[in-house]
Amino acid sequence: MADYSHFSRYIVENPTDHKNIQEMKHVLFQISVDEIADNERRLGRSFPEQLREFYHKIGYGFLCQLDSTRFNRIMDPYSVVDFMLGEDIYEFDEDRELYDLDHEVVFFQIVEGCYLTIRPDGCIYYFGKKIADSLEKFLKKMDEQTDYYLSGN
Repeated sequence: MADYSHFSRYIVENPTDHKNIQEMKHVLFQISVDEIADNERRLGRSFPEQLREFYHKIGYGFLCQLDSTRFNRIMDPYSVVDFMLGEDIYEFDEDRELYDLDHEVVFFQIVEGCYLTIRPDGCIYYFGKKIADSLEKFLKKMDEQTDYYLSGN
């Protein structure tokens, strides 16, 4: 099991009650077990185990939100499934063709039209290039340097 405890302090229960949300390094929101399961049923398969575990323990939201050049969004399960199935705002999104949706799950939005994927083994990819051996390692690297994957490290 991965250790995501570092990120638990960034979980925001109620954004309207949180006074310093704009100053937080990461902003994360919890999601229920039922919402995760409902979206897996909608998708017709389970999320990769590491992503599912992160959803259960932490949730979804924004990493390194003080970086004004990127979204850095861990997509919520609804958005992941919408993208994977080409529904809602992704219905006519031609960028979907850039990803191997049969073998990978888009889970992280860098900017509009640019996503990271996770494979069932937990490896993280940036346009087909492996950038981390696990979701845990990816999150730790992002916490240290927001755009580490651009430098080839």
